[in-house]
Amino acid sequence: MANARMRREAGGAFALTNGVICEILFSALLAPVLVLMQTQIVVDVLLGRDSGWVAQQRGEQEVPLGVVVGQHRGHTLCGIALAVGTYMLSVQVWLWLLPVWLGLSLAIPIAWLTSQREAGEAARRAGLFFIAGETERPDPVEPCAELIAPGIENRAG
Repeated sequence: MANARMRREAGGAFALTNGVICEILFSALLAPVLVLMQTQIVVDVLLGRDSGWVAQQRGEQEVPLGVVVGQHRGHTLCGIALAVGTYMLSVQVWLWLLPVWLGLSLAIPIAWLTSQREAGEAARRAGLFFIAGETERPDPVEPCAELIAPGIENRAG
């Protein structure tokens, strides 16, 4: 936030702050799902089963809702069971575990939403999740010129 150029490259102070808040919320909701997925992979490996590890698809393709439901149905049911069980046990425990059960319960809609091109475009229009270079294209020669300039000045003097 202190560096004006970096703040500007991230879309400005307001967009940067909103982006960080949204990133924290998404990360908190996705973390329990990732824990269960990675735990399943470790268990599969320890049992000598094929964990189904495949290369990531980084293209701009949307994931069909049926695939998302198939992948996250168990996570969602786990989240709902955790929410009901902890609520029956204690409201304080239910509130304490809210990020865990909420993230698991919303696994399907979150996974589907984050795979949608329109959602990414809406986030871009709102100025969210920018990284350096997406708002202003930096001159690739400028950093080199800053490094070389002191050496040139010393030789000229």
